[in-house]
Amino acid sequence: LGKLEAGVLAEHVAAVLSRLKDTRVGVRMAAMQVLGKLEAGALAEHVASVVSRLEDSEEGVRRAAVEVLGKLEAGVLAEHVAAVLSRLKDTRVGVRMAAMQVLGKLEA
Repeated sequence: LGKLEAGVLAEHVAAVLSRLKDTRVGVRMAAMQVLGKLEAGALAEHVASVVSRLEDSEEGVRRAAVEVLGKLEAGVLAEHVAAVLSRLKDTRVGVRMAAMQVLGKLEA
């Protein structure tokens, strides 16, 4: 699915979203990477699913979720700034750095 064009991919987003709760970290990571290829408007429709992965047990999934949120338009991202801010206290530096980069996209 990750090699499909964004418009075609949007038709299969339900299948991708269902993989965000898979027990295998690699599957969750792959699903997050696929969601990151959606156009910003399509991604905005599923932002709650991405935000829910900010609490994932695996650092890579949390970091990927932050990075995917960074692909949202500023107005949509601003609605979820508290969730991104919470990752500044993550135990893993990679997640904290990703959160700082995403927050840097917002206007002061």
